[in-house]
Amino acid sequence: PRLAAAPGTQSMGIFDRLVMSAGAGVHEELVFRLLIMGGLILFFDKVLKLRSWLAIGLAMLISSIAFSAAHHIGQLGDPVQLGVFVYRVLAGLFFAALYRFRSFAIAVYSHTLYDVYVLVGQYFGL
Repeated sequence: PRLAAAPGTQSMGIFDRLVMSAGAGVHEELVFRLLIMGGLILFFDKVLKLRSWLAIGLAMLISSIAFSAAHHIGQLGDPVQLGVFVYRVLAGLFFAALYRFRSFAIAVYSHTLYDVYVLVGQYFGL
């Protein structure tokens, strides 16, 4: 879907948007998938002794909710709208599945390419 331009990106040039897209893809996957999701899987599995599938599922869901919520926090955060929040939770679940079943790199590349599509597309009015 066509998303509104992120606050502060309207005056950015094409190069700045590409750099921001790459940075967001790497940073967000590092934080939400590698650290939060990975840490939660470890906690649920080793500390709480949950079944593996439950530990993974809960970690995917919690990290995806945190991923979505992070986009609505602070000065540059988007206003909270249920549809946008749910869309980002689903996107987070998609990236979490890529991370879990493919690799961290695939999740990063996919996230980066999505961000390039959105930010560069906005630049060209797509």
